[in-house]
Amino acid sequence: MEAHPDCSLCFTNAIIHWYDGAHEDSIFTLFEEKNYTEVQLCEKWISPTASFVFKTSLYKDFSQTVHNYPEIIIGDSPLLLTCAKRGIIHGIPDITCVYGKHEHAWTQYIDALKTYQSTRSWEAQRAAFGKEYNRVMTDTLTGQYLLAAYRAIREIIIPVMSKAIYRGILRQPVVGFRSLFKLFKERHSSI
Repeated sequence: MEAHPDCSLCFTNAIIHWYDGAHEDSIFTLFEEKNYTEVQLCEKWISPTASFVFKTSLYKDFSQTVHNYPEIIIGDSPLLLTCAKRGIIHGIPDITCVYGKHEHAWTQYIDALKTYQSTRSWEAQRAAFGKEYNRVMTDTLTGQYLLAAYRAIREIIIPVMSKAIYRGILRQPVVGFRSLFKLFKERHSSI
């Protein structure tokens, strides 16, 4: 990064390691070495957060954004978006770290309430980072709200279900029904 002052963040690949041994170690994802846009990285998360190297001067901007939008509860994508507004994001496919997982991690056991809170976090990010992320975030949000509704129905949590259905379908009906169809198709094929 010292040799490329226009680069605000770079990331590498990682080995996924399950602490309980439930799965064999694997590579986080496959990607090529190049500059990535924030939209590409939001559409498909290929950047293990443990590998992020970014300019410390951007930490103040990141902290201010999270402070101004308290519903942002997950910090990796806001950090990435903050850095993207200030420079280039570069991906290096070399493996430089281990991405540890366990069965009780936030991303592994997600019930209806956590799914809803996570989706509200994405909505706050959309407000914080502007219109250029609307399309990718709207699709993500709609799908996540419907997933929260699905989990709330399964867990019989009526308040979460009604809020998630309202936010996932009624506010964005075309995207909502497209996401609903995709969700049911995925659930049916996994049975």
